[in-house]
Amino acid sequence: MNRIGGMFSFGWKLLCASLLDTIFNNLYGLLIGKIYNEELLGSYNRGEQFPKLIAGNLGAAIQAVLLPAFSARQENMDQVRHMARRAIRISSFAVLPMLLGLFGVADTLVCALLGDKWLVCVPFLRIMCIAYCFWPIHITNLQAINALGRSDIFLKLEIVKKTLSLFALIIGMNYSVYVMVGLKAFQDFLCTFINGAPNRRLLK
Repeated sequence: MNRIGGMFSFGWKLLCASLLDTIFNNLYGLLIGKIYNEELLGSYNRGEQFPKLIAGNLGAAIQAVLLPAFSARQENMDQVRHMARRAIRISSFAVLPMLLGLFGVADTLVCALLGDKWLVCVPFLRIMCIAYCFWPIHITNLQAINALGRSDIFLKLEIVKKTLSLFALIIGMNYSVYVMVGLKAFQDFLCTFINGAPNRRLLK
């Protein structure tokens, strides 16, 4: 029962953070479809599809490796710090060239795979390429926090980030869909520093 209590105390915060993240990720698509039209919603979904495929798959692989690796060395902060820095370098080396390459050939790729009628999704694709560039840093910092058993910090970070997202969303809605998605990318950039802030104290 003590083990179950400890796992529940750790896990419910991660569950809440995950639910919050899922709701906000789907909120953009919902509002684009509601405020604008189905064509723009389809373009946004298509534009996000390719960068998300790259960052999501690599991110899942990174997460699966980092959490047990960090957890096994959680008593040695120097090792965790060294591993976190190395993980950021290696994963960024894999993700950044792919996303920046996709940014450069976006129009050609869309024409080849989807046809000329989908060229309207190219601006969204390029914006999302920039947004997903920061995923390796996000994931590494967050997994280090989880490995140290600080799911409370993880949840607090998620609340801060989603509050920031809400402000960006409200501002973007008053202008255009491109401003809305552009602010989302800028907010992802700011979240890189938010996610990293606790590790200045935890990992020095």
